[in-house]
Amino acid sequence: MARDLGYENPYDILGKSLNAGGLNEESIGKIVGVVADFSTNSLKEGIAPTVIGYNAGRLKNIAIKFNGTNPQQFIHEFEQQWRDWYPKEIFEYKFYDEQIANLYAKETLTEKLIWIAAVVSVIISTMGFLGLLSITILKRTKEIGIRKVLGSSIAGIIQLLTQDFVKWMIISGIIATPIAFYLMNRWLEDFPFRIELTWWIFASALLFGVMITLLVISFQSFKAARANPVDSLRDE
Repeated sequence: MARDLGYENPYDILGKSLNAGGLNEESIGKIVGVVADFSTNSLKEGIAPTVIGYNAGRLKNIAIKFNGTNPQQFIHEFEQQWRDWYPKEIFEYKFYDEQIANLYAKETLTEKLIWIAAVVSVIISTMGFLGLLSITILKRTKEIGIRKVLGSSIAGIIQLLTQDFVKWMIISGIIATPIAFYLMNRWLEDFPFRIELTWWIFASALLFGVMITLLVISFQSFKAARANPVDSLRDE
């Protein structure tokens, strides 16, 4: 607000008169200090000019910082004190943290839905991938047996079965990254104050997907590689 009034240096505005925030010509305010910018509304709105003033005739709210462990007892005791001070006034209270949470109720619900969708997607994808991997290993049983007979190691067989799946995993990540970047960036545009999307956010998501893929592949491939090649070749 000091900058909006034309004062870049906050010390220059000290001592000036101000008629705002319910003040009138009979009681013009005097500026005694300037505080750092802070948000009084949701972060979807920019920081608005704010006046912090005192006018005994227009006092409607009291902000209290409570450091105790029993807020209900404090509220009960304060209500009794309030009735002694203002017997004709209605006592109403709100918790500041709950008021802040209400500003982001939509975002909180969206976060829960995203988490649920993500967990369900990972589970379904893992189950489908496990089935696809089992079919692939079943079709290559004879090949695995022949490679073991020819001296291939367990690590070599696991690498053989892993490389194709990891390749497709990386390709899918490359395709999904720009889509995710676009959607997340559009969502962040609703906030005047927001984080900047960096490459490591998407790299960590891709790395997490690759780790799950490798974990599933390694488990199934290790069982196939440990199998007796004589049994697989005899079945063929």
